[in-house]
Amino acid sequence: MIYGVGMLGPTLFEYGSAWQKQRFLPDIFNGDTFWCQGFSEPNSGSDLASLGCKAQLDGNEYVVNGSKIWTSEAHIADWIFGLFRTSSEGRKQLGITFLLISLSTPGITVEPLLLFEGTHEVNQVFFDNVRVPKSHQVGAQGEGWTIGKYLLGLERFGTAEVSRTKASLERLRQIAYAEIPGGTRLIDDVTFANRFFQLETSLHALEMTERRFLLGDDGSESLGAEASILKVRGTEIQSDVFRLTAEAGAHFAPIDLPRNIDDGQANLPYTTGSEARNYFNYRKTPIYSGSNEIQRNIVAKAKLGL
Repeated sequence: MIYGVGMLGPTLFEYGSAWQKQRFLPDIFNGDTFWCQGFSEPNSGSDLASLGCKAQLDGNEYVVNGSKIWTSEAHIADWIFGLFRTSSEGRKQLGITFLLISLSTPGITVEPLLLFEGTHEVNQVFFDNVRVPKSHQVGAQGEGWTIGKYLLGLERFGTAEVSRTKASLERLRQIAYAEIPGGTRLIDDVTFANRFFQLETSLHALEMTERRFLLGDDGSESLGAEASILKVRGTEIQSDVFRLTAEAGAHFAPIDLPRNIDDGQANLPYTTGSEARNYFNYRKTPIYSGSNEIQRNIVAKAKLGL
């Protein structure tokens, strides 16, 4: 799940023109058009306001040059939405504009970037004199930073991933209560059990906090630094769940043992290879949607006055 994509609909509903809402929202809500998010660049990640991919207005079109990186699922997407530099004057945040671009537009090249575990999920997208209708500009020119912050606030709320982590914890519970070679169970080990139940308690507390925010006056749309708090804590707990699951897999070697293989371990509830891949893949979550270090700075500024 690419969370920025899931937040494009609410963002267009909030900032899009009447034509954009009519043109794009039905396909987004019906899942008929696949979108990817173009925010990060080779030299602009955590400091997103320093982005340099340029969009120069030429009559009723923008001409886009530069690149975006770590673009999830761009190789299978139909459209990309993103932030582009339309002015270099004044504060850098004021020269950014939000654009919607069809990936079938001439001049766009998508190059794959393989992840540590060998999967193709992210890409670098290159723009070479790509012409984009001005009607695909969301909000006013130079308003992209404000729109991007709105979208990222919603995205960070979702990046807490309580539902996915609950499912992952239940998977870990199956492993913990399964009989390992030698006739014992991991849950009977005091150290392992303590780590497991601490994670369960922390996840329950996070879920209650998320529910409290959702049931607030304006739901997730009213969140500021609270979304950053959820993002930090949610990704930390998720990483810990995947880490403990990968460690638990060491007790069920060999790696990539097929499910239900008839070798005396027919009830093995998982394969160790898949658990290791999940652990490595989800090391990304403390980084995307704004790194956890940046989120702590946001919380410190907004809530602690630092």
